[in-house]
Amino acid sequence: MVELVLCKIYPILYFENSSKRILTESQESLANRKFERDYEVAMESIIEDREKQLTMVSMFYDTVFAVYFLLMNYLTQKIFFLLSFR
Repeated sequence: MVELVLCKIYPILYFENSSKRILTESQESLANRKFERDYEVAMESIIEDREKQLTMVSMFYDTVFAVYFLLMNYLTQKIFFLLSFR
C-alpha cells in the first residue's frame, strides 16, 4: 500500500507597508529592482550637481587667488617704485 501526500506550494509573499499590499516574490523582486534603478539615477543626479558646484567654487577661488596675486604684485611694484625716490 502506498500513501500519497499532496502539498500545495504557495509563493512567498511580501507585505508592502506603504500601500498595505501583499506582493508575490516576483513582484517584490521587480519593485526592488525599480527602486534600486531609481535610487541610482537620483544619486547620479545629486553627484553631478555637487560636482558642478565644486567646479564653480574651485573656479571662483582660482579667480580670487589670481586677482589677489595680481593686486599684490601691482602694489609691491608701486611700493618699490615709490621707495626708490627716497
